[in-house]
Amino acid sequence: MNVAQVRGVLAERVVVSTNLDPFLSLRALAGYSGLSIRTLRNPDLLT
Repeated sequence: MNVAQVRGVLAERVVVSTNLDPFLSLRALAGYSGLSIRTLRNPDLLT
């Protein structure tokens, strides 16, 4: 395990996070969710 020293602080782990855009395009949402665009447009297909 590599440990880095940053400005005098011993860091074992660095976590980087980003905010997801709450308004994904339908195509991006389909890729992210694993559902087809057709299913996302017609949620009745899920039941």
